[in-house]
Amino acid sequence: YRFDYVVIGSDQVWNPQISGESIDLSFWGDFTNSKKISIASSSGSYKYTNDDYKKILPLLRDFKSISVRENFLKLQLQKNNIDAQTILDPTLLYGKSNWNKEIMKMSTINLPGEDYIFVYFVITTYKEYRKYIEFLKKELGLKVLLIDRYNIKYDCVDYHIKSATPIDFVNLIKNSTYVLTDSFHGTAFSTIFEKNVSVLKTSNYKRSLNLLETIRADYKMFSNLEDLKLNFERPIDYFSANEILNKKIEEGKNYILDSINI
Repeated sequence: YRFDYVVIGSDQVWNPQISGESIDLSFWGDFTNSKKISIASSSGSYKYTNDDYKKILPLLRDFKSISVRENFLKLQLQKNNIDAQTILDPTLLYGKSNWNKEIMKMSTINLPGEDYIFVYFVITTYKEYRKYIEFLKKELGLKVLLIDRYNIKYDCVDYHIKSATPIDFVNLIKNSTYVLTDSFHGTAFSTIFEKNVSVLKTSNYKRSLNLLETIRADYKMFSNLEDLKLNFERPIDYFSANEILNKKIEEGKNYILDSINI
């Protein structure tokens, strides 16, 4: 088929570790001669090799415009004479009011009838993050709601959700009191709904760190219990954060419109 534009993005679409540890050129648009636009494409924390560049640079040079999600990726591309700019992830561009509408339309999950700590980890195991849950549970005096896919009983978890839809996930973050996560989207939706959040640093931390740096809250990322105890005492200034985000949202939308000549 012939399209006017092919849009590629976002999340970790340019992270080869997601596609079997190898470069899959379809994510760089080798299947089309249409005009290609990248919208907030992400490489996670992946650093390209010389062999990677030999494969992807010819395709990247064929893009009409390129935007990425992390400064980490932008700098890698710029060192290879690829013009790129950073914009916010589409989840953030969509905005709180639109997410609230989606929740009203589609979320059917039963919310706890009390305040709770929302916990969601992608990389880290329960054995590793249990001490962080225990600390927050004691300090806040709240129940703990955990989302994961495992049929395991966790001894310091009060609500264990194994079948949440994506919009249920968003709704549970919206209605939480505190968020504990190692996930970029856990971080993003906490930011959208102005939640106090603590983000565990993992091997794939650059996505979350870039967002926290953007809103000047990188101190909310932690590596150990002592770090968590420190950042727990320092909530995010969402008045300032939202001023930054609103400007970045406008920039992101303008980039998209300019890319397709509207």
